Amino acid sequence: MELHVKTYDQLTKDELYAILHLRAEIFVVEQDIVYQDLDYKDQESLHVFYQDDAGVQAYLRIIPQAADADEVVIGRVVTRQHHTGLGTSLFQEGIKAAKTHYGVSRIKIMSQVQAKGFYEKFGFVTTSEPFMEEGILHQNMILNV
Repeated sequence: MELHVKTYDQLTKDELYAILHLRAEIFVVEQDIVYQDLDYKDQESLHVFYQDDAGVQAYLRIIPQAADADEVVIGRVVTRQHHTGLGTSLFQEGIKAAKTHYGVSRIKIMSQVQAKGFYEKFGFVTTSEPFMEEGILHQNMILNV
């Protein structure tokens, strides 16, 4: 399993296709979320993913905020196989990449409510009441790094 941290321009066509396929497989098919995944934020994002011979196994993207903001947003966190530890490793690498690449002091996420405990293990705290997003309850969370 190989870790990759790449800008949009560094992604190969095959890597991008595999990332979009994984996001559709999990979010649209498995979780039955009908939403517009292609939101033009991938071009400005840093892409963190694990890949092996079978393809992309885990992925997240880091979206920089306004030039004067000292924060980023991590989103589209997805793993092909759940409860294997790969998600934990991916998220640790995502936090590290956010600090290294952007030098930020805050990381924001919009967590599905059922995944809140996962993010709390990394030190994220809830900053909003639950709200519906694409038919699933979410909460905003933040980590001061």
